[in-house]
Amino acid sequence: MAVRDSLNFGFPMKTILTMTGYKHRSKPSNKIEKETAMSAVIREIESVIGTTEEQEGTSSEQLVRIIDRIERLEEEKAGISSGIRDVYAEAKSQGFDPIIIRKVIGLRKKDPNERDEEEAALHLYMQALGMQ
Repeated sequence: MAVRDSLNFGFPMKTILTMTGYKHRSKPSNKIEKETAMSAVIREIESVIGTTEEQEGTSSEQLVRIIDRIERLEEEKAGISSGIRDVYAEAKSQGFDPIIIRKVIGLRKKDPNERDEEEAALHLYMQALGMQ
């Protein structure tokens, strides 16, 4: 779809010209001048955004490829999540606490300095609450 086909927003001509920044020496006074001005605006917009039928086809193909990649990655993510749940279930069946395992994994992801700061703040809060 070309820009020309998509510019039927129901806006008055003056509004469209203002919105697009089109500067005309004088206000179009008759239908032919308005159509000429609108054509100039459309050409300007098309040159800026580069909308052509060929590019739209390419954009559609790119969008399809992007969506296909995202769907494939979502499927892989679901498979990985399922595998992780299975490992936690296995750990639980062997007597380990999955909640503690999750905490240990979270702590291992953190920088040692960040972990020390959080531990000190936790200790301070627990003292303030009389929990130690």
